[in-house]
This record gives sequence, structure tokens and C-alpha cells, in this order.
Amino acid sequence: VVSKMSRLARFGFKRNIDHLRSWSIQLPNNLKKAVLNFDDKELEHEGLRLFTYQHIPQLKYHNPDIQFVILRNKTPSKCTINLVYNNGERNELVLAGKSHKLIKEEIEKLNSTKEQL
Repeated sequence: VVSKMSRLARFGFKRNIDHLRSWSIQLPNNLKKAVLNFDDKELEHEGLRLFTYQHIPQLKYHNPDIQFVILRNKTPSKCTINLVYNNGERNELVLAGKSHKLIKEEIEKLNSTKEQL
């Protein structure tokens, strides 16, 4: 039996409303889906793994209409985020070897460039 305290500590990022509100980024309105591919055992994929754990709940909270699909250990040696837009356009971000902070910055840049178009 798992105690309530251990569950809160394990999933602290996901369950803390302050954390969900702390990074309020609105992704482009025409973004339909984001597919994250990474392997838990690859050191180069550590940044995307941490980004998924810490920041995907925030993105889901602020962008409820976007579908987020996480493919863990499904595509070996692939560390990417594939973005699918309503018009069928696709964009792939290759993130192998990048830290979760750099990935966060890249998502912020992507949002600002899509708004300018």
C-alpha cells in the first residue's frame, strides 16, 4: 500500500497547481498535436525525458486543445518532438543531447516564430 505522502512526493510536479501555472505559454492556435519520441535508457535523451516530466503537464494545462503523445522507448535512437498543424504541415525538432532548459527555450522560440507568420 502506497501512502498518500509518497504519491504526492513522486508526482509533485503534476499535482502542484502553482507549478502548472508557473510557465504560461500558449502554443500556436493551429497546432493540433505534439508527438514526443525518446528512449529512457539513452543519456542523450535525458533532456527530453526531464522536459516531459516537468513541462508537459504545464503545456497541457495551458493548451487543453492540443493532443500530446509520448512515445517512450518506441523508436530507438530517436529524440524528437514532431509537431502537427491543422493544415497538415509538420515540423520536427531534433533534441538529442539538449538539456531540458534548452528544449524549453526552443519551444518558446517556436511559438514566437509561428505568431510572426
